[in-house]
Amino acid sequence: MLRRLELLAVSDFTISGKGREVCQAVVNFVGSGKVTTGADVSFPTSLSAVSLLDMGVMTFKLGTQGAPTDISTRLSSFSLKVNQSLDLANGYAPGSGLYRSRMWVGDRQVSLDATVLLDAANSDLLDRWNANTITEVQLYLDGDIISNAYRHACHIILPAVRMTAIPIKANGNLYEYGVSITKADVYKGAGGTPDEPLQITVISTDIAWIN
Repeated sequence: MLRRLELLAVSDFTISGKGREVCQAVVNFVGSGKVTTGADVSFPTSLSAVSLLDMGVMTFKLGTQGAPTDISTRLSSFSLKVNQSLDLANGYAPGSGLYRSRMWVGDRQVSLDATVLLDAANSDLLDRWNANTITEVQLYLDGDIISNAYRHACHIILPAVRMTAIPIKANGNLYEYGVSITKADVYKGAGGTPDEPLQITVISTDIAWIN
């Protein structure tokens, strides 16, 4: 018997990648509690595997706000997490019965961890961290071709952050920065509100996939 969970909301999600591998996306959902039993939809008879996001064609930029520097060739790995901080306890209201009737989003939290290669001349990130300089981070991830020349893509921007820590560690004959950005590293705008903590644009170049 098929069961369909109704009225789901995204609790949190993580996008991560390493080297030339296909990126991994992990999404956690929270439901209203309502379940419908029985047949729902018919599935295709065969499916072809398509990578959603690919590290091999990823662009990673970090630097001056509005004009970050492309340091894609130095990126070793990354992990970006967004937590919606859903107010689950207040999802129930008089008249909602057994199920949640609303799903309020709380204080969204964004964190980023990245490993960036360096050499003797790469003091750029160290200088920014030392001066507590406002920084912009951009990640552009491309996917496999889905039909003809069409593909999916995702553009993620953290427009106003600072780096919590950039410890240096050895990786064989190379050295790396461990870049860390947490919720506390998002710059605040007027009135104490986050100054655009995160922008995510999901792109499909084939309009048929959107429809």
